[in-house]
Order: sequence, then C-alpha cells, then structure tokens
Amino acid sequence: MSHTPLDRLEEYVELIRNNSNISICFDSQG
Repeated sequence: MSHTPLDRLEEYVELIRNNSNISICFDSQG
C-alpha cells in the first residue's frame, strides 16, 4: 500500500476492513 494515492486510501481501507480481520497500521516514515 506504500504507493497508494491518498485520494484512494479511504476506499482501500474500507475494502480491507470489509474483507478481512487484518489490522491496518499506517507507516508514514517508510
């Protein structure tokens, strides 16, 4: 997800949350 455009980030987070139980952690340093 490191190359995900910011304007699509919310869409991808929702997709992940709706389809898995994976925790999401944003790394702005790396």
